[in-house]
Amino acid sequence: MAEYITNVMAQTSKLDWAFPFERKGQFPIDRSTLFSSLEDAQKYALGDGSDERKLGGTSYVGQLIAVYEANDDNATVNAYIITPARGLMKLAATTASGDVAADIVDLQGKVDSVLNEIGTPGTEEAEATGIYKTIEDESARAQEAEKELAELIAELEQKEDKDTVYGVEDGDLILALDTNNNFNTTLKIVHQDNKIKLLGINDAEISSFDASEFVVDGMLTDAEYDAQDKELIFTWNIETGTDVEGNPIYKTDRVQVGDLVDTYTAGLGIAIVDNEIEVSIAQGEKFLVAD
Repeated sequence: MAEYITNVMAQTSKLDWAFPFERKGQFPIDRSTLFSSLEDAQKYALGDGSDERKLGGTSYVGQLIAVYEANDDNATVNAYIITPARGLMKLAATTASGDVAADIVDLQGKVDSVLNEIGTPGTEEAEATGIYKTIEDESARAQEAEKELAELIAELEQKEDKDTVYGVEDGDLILALDTNNNFNTTLKIVHQDNKIKLLGINDAEISSFDASEFVVDGMLTDAEYDAQDKELIFTWNIETGTDVEGNPIYKTDRVQVGDLVDTYTAGLGIAIVDNEIEVSIAQGEKFLVAD
């Protein structure tokens, strides 16, 4: 770079001018410092005179130029410096507000907002905040889920080590798997030892209750025979009222069976007294003959 500067300056003449320059119009003193498009400015930076106004022969490394591009809806101004490679490096640009300081403050506010969302990692004195807290919470949840999964796998491995058929617990009193891996159910009800019993596989008792207490509405509670009236009396567990002492009166049905009993007729040496049959044998009479 020092060699470049030395060579360039050696080829130029020096003009000592003790008076200031003052522009008299809205244009730069050096017309090669302002361009209407970035493309034209890039051509000027090449130094080969290919720019629109053929000014390229005067460009130099380190030169500051501006590009003013006016569109129908917007206008922008960008500043560039010509690099050693004869390219352009952008230095600055106009902003939406025109106030760089205000835009920096606005940008700082946005950065602060982003930082608040990101938060801070947890320490011994304070909990994590923002995204850091979300990450820590999700990490803790994942670790807990991983622990539960490991416990479940261990439990399954223990079950597989047992000499049992998968799908039915040891000692199940109802379900069993046959040789074709089909479920079979064994369940029956029996009356034993004055109890109603629920039995399962191999007659294993599942539950039972006292049958003597198993009397429900509408069931027969008593049956007796009235010899005097020749009737069967059925008593049902259905209350029809109460007696004078407040005891319940149960429904009864009486069935006449007189035609079915005491069908014998006395005579010819046979007498019936109080349902007892007597045979009389008189002298000289053939009431009873035994061959």
